[in-house]
Amino acid sequence: MRVLLLGSSGFIGQSIASSAPDNIHVTGTYKSRASLAKGNEKIQLDFLSTEIDWSKLIDGYDCIIVAARANSTDPKSRTDLSKNASMSFENLLSAINSTTEKKNLIVINGSLSYGDRGDELVKSDFEVNPTGFAKSYAIAEAPFRKYHSNGGRIAIIRAPWVLGKGSWYEQMYDSMDHIPVLAKGEQWMSIITLEDLSKYIWDCVENESIGIFHPKLTYRCIQKEFASIVAGITEKKTRDYGFFRLLGWDKQMKESVVASIRLDDQRGDVSENLESKNNLIQYLQIIHSDF
Repeated sequence: MRVLLLGSSGFIGQSIASSAPDNIHVTGTYKSRASLAKGNEKIQLDFLSTEIDWSKLIDGYDCIIVAARANSTDPKSRTDLSKNASMSFENLLSAINSTTEKKNLIVINGSLSYGDRGDELVKSDFEVNPTGFAKSYAIAEAPFRKYHSNGGRIAIIRAPWVLGKGSWYEQMYDSMDHIPVLAKGEQWMSIITLEDLSKYIWDCVENESIGIFHPKLTYRCIQKEFASIVAGITEKKTRDYGFFRLLGWDKQMKESVVASIRLDDQRGDVSENLESKNNLIQYLQIIHSDF
């Protein structure tokens, strides 16, 4: 099988490419960080460019994985880039529709697409009501949602908090001399390790999955429990981050970290049991041994 991976130099893209099964040939794209790009082959590509001949680019591939995302430092520029990304993805889908070859499409989106859902168990058929970073990202992802609604061969994987070396964890929980409890810490965190997410994606590729999916979670808990776990591993004290302490944060970042999304991975409460908690603790201990 030949797979085109858009965004192979990114946090998730690198892991997807590095964990590809032996029977799959991966061509990874990158914009500027060639040294970080992974795959059997590499192609320099700015997926936002209007000069791309998508029909030529996807020719000969059995599957396209979209792990690329247009990001920036503030909500306005994120939104502007997402509008450009939406047009690029429309062109990609047009090329897929125009070819006579059967092509599967795998797209990684974030669970923030569902918005702040409190304590309810969020299922894959819930309406899209984006919050935080997803207020911008959902613009770029709209063509894929429409393609799915129209019966296209696509798997949309809604990933939650993806935990790994180089992730949000280092910035939010390791770089400071304390562990934050954010806005009382009652919001649900659905967590998956980077390696487990990559494995799930390849399972979807090989099974030619079609639909909207939630990957099997590593652990699901409220944020203050996660903070307590990290404090126990790092021997740092927790500190409450209330309304006033969060005022200076990027608006979309603040909305993202306080959003409560108890993602349903179709395993009942397994993701909240002691074994799952211990798996999370062991993974965090490995991360800290690397640090």
